[in-house]
Amino acid sequence: MTHRFPASVPSPTVKPWLAALAVVALAMAAPAGAAPQPSFDCAKATADVDRAICASDALATQDASIARRFAEAKKAFDADTARALTQDQRYFVGVRNEDYAEPGSAAERVESLSDRLKYRDAFLASLVLTPRQGFEGSWDNLAGGITIVRQADGKLMVEAQAAQPQNARWLCDASGVATVKGDTLVVEADDPGGWTLTLSRKGAALVVVDTPPAKDKAAGGPPYCGMNGALGGVYFPVRQP
Repeated sequence: MTHRFPASVPSPTVKPWLAALAVVALAMAAPAGAAPQPSFDCAKATADVDRAICASDALATQDASIARRFAEAKKAFDADTARALTQDQRYFVGVRNEDYAEPGSAAERVESLSDRLKYRDAFLASLVLTPRQGFEGSWDNLAGGITIVRQADGKLMVEAQAAQPQNARWLCDASGVATVKGDTLVVEADDPGGWTLTLSRKGAALVVVDTPPAKDKAAGGPPYCGMNGALGGVYFPVRQP
């Protein structure tokens, strides 16, 4: 009668050196650890920035993390906030691409790209995906952030900063005590000029509007911002640093 050995045990009739060769061959055939893959198909990458991401394990890992966190946030948020976050993400990708196209050495461009990916990944990781009530807390988007804190006297203090995301061509810096008017907060900025910030909640997000003085609707930009700057936009709930 022929005895059958388990597949993992070499038959006594097999030469020891042949068994050793088989083990080596199996080890060589086993796939090595796969390289990190970004959120897109590198075989179809044509843009220089995409090729740079594909050429770096670190950048590919960061890009994949951004895509994963973005998808999680879109799924968790309400429809309006998810749409706003999608617009913010497209803005980020556009700024990222424009920045990478700027003149400079390959090393400098990759370093800047790495910094932008890390910053975006950290922002998406900081998003509060569970419903937040009221106005208090920190709210961010690609351009800047707003912090609303209740003071000892019960009033809400609003501090807001923003900058043009690509190269900070304009900067905004405003603060003031908010006045509650129905479902909105109105902040008369410390800077003169009569401009106000109107804050309202829509879904999970905070919507901010720069409002010029009623007497002069054709006034220039808000005095708390540089040329062409504005704080208006949709801000997303984030954990306080």
